[in-house]
Amino acid sequence: MSREVHVRFWESVGVRFPRATRLPLYRLERQAARSGVTLSRSTLADWVGRTGVALEPLWLRLAELLGDGAACR
Repeated sequence: MSREVHVRFWESVGVRFPRATRLPLYRLERQAARSGVTLSRSTLADWVGRTGVALEPLWLRLAELLGDGAACR
């Protein structure tokens, strides 16, 4: 997906800052700091990891419905 399509998609679903959806954690950390929010990179990494674990059942089900379930395990 091109960057432009990616941004348009996130804007269409109401994400206020779609470019933040692809930023490296160090940039997100700096962006938060400019807004006066202290977020360590380790905290952001923890959130990313926990989100991945929480979404794994959804990902597996989607893969199953799309016929690619065996390749995911």
